[in-house]
Amino acid sequence: MKHSTLSLAIALSLMTAVSSFGSSIYAVTVLAGSGQTIGGVTLGNNFSQTNYAAIGDDGTVAFTTYGNGSVFTVSAGNISLLAQTGQQIAGYTLAGINNSAPYVNGSGQVAYTGSYLNGNTTETAVFVGTSQLTASPGNFPITLLEGFSNDGTAVFDEGAGSGNYIVTTQSTQISPVAPGQAQATINNSDEVLWFDGATVYNASDGVVATTGSTIGGYTIGALCAPQYNGRSFALSDSGALAVCASYAGQTAIVSSLGSISYLPTGGASVFTGVDINSSGLVAYVDENIGDFTTGGVFTQYGEALAIGSVVNGKTINSLSDEGNGQFLNNSGDIIVEAGFSDGTSALLELTPAGVPEPGTVALMFAGLALLAATRRRCAARAGSQAVFSVGE
Repeated sequence: MKHSTLSLAIALSLMTAVSSFGSSIYAVTVLAGSGQTIGGVTLGNNFSQTNYAAIGDDGTVAFTTYGNGSVFTVSAGNISLLAQTGQQIAGYTLAGINNSAPYVNGSGQVAYTGSYLNGNTTETAVFVGTSQLTASPGNFPITLLEGFSNDGTAVFDEGAGSGNYIVTTQSTQISPVAPGQAQATINNSDEVLWFDGATVYNASDGVVATTGSTIGGYTIGALCAPQYNGRSFALSDSGALAVCASYAGQTAIVSSLGSISYLPTGGASVFTGVDINSSGLVAYVDENIGDFTTGGVFTQYGEALAIGSVVNGKTINSLSDEGNGQFLNNSGDIIVEAGFSDGTSALLELTPAGVPEPGTVALMFAGLALLAATRRRCAARAGSQAVFSVGE
């Protein structure tokens, strides 16, 4: 009885470990929702469809609502208004928040783009908190903020007549890109990648990914064209790359670390962005708006949150990262905007709750070995007792 009880306990612990190994179970938290008033600003029903958001490695979340020209932060569960139209910043009046995602660096500093009044002229700038980081160096409007590293380097798009340029606050223009195709990113080593609609480049090696490139052992086709200012590629702090591209007749998310996963089929698949963290976790969002059943937030291990899920009594009928370039942090937390069937919306945070640590995996295999040894001893004892009884 003692041995069978031990075996049962080990078996139960093993089933628990195996059920969560290789997959992710996420806890869902509502960070902000329709009807909520923050610093005198009330979020409308569709605020999550008119905002952008970012999450930093320290857990700080920032989001903008350009409909009412505001920037908010969420830290340690506390939500606050950081900046809004009409506020005085660095001696100027903030005239508006750009239709662009904010970014949060490892120190929890929040960068965003906005316009301000300089005399009778409206100009654009990158702001950090309530300070101005830089005005557009070429006297052309800053159109999109694309990244913000730990040392305070920002990368952004600058409209320049008939084209755009990728620019950092630490250098001059990096590269011209076609209007509407401006995408770039920067990691905490200040490595910058940019995309011209067909190819991903960096300053040191040139071409990083394009049709025919081999990424993580997979030879890819054309890179995706994401919707809603989304990003087809992502770069981790450790230098790992993830891209959305065609592969073997399907649309796939491929990483340089060798992982591959496929976008759902059926309905109208709408890929809106990909991100990768320093542990190699890849997250991406596929709205699949054609059937409202197979879209959701995914990692290479499976679906993290599905359309049709119920959160706080409300059914999700749309999920999107809305072009957020920084929706996954190095702790594995994911932020996503959700629309509900009642017409309201919310900004959600997904926190890993079921990915075992390496020690848990080691314990699982140790338990298997112990269970096997226990069974062998029980079998040996049963055999010796049977022989003794015959001799009697």
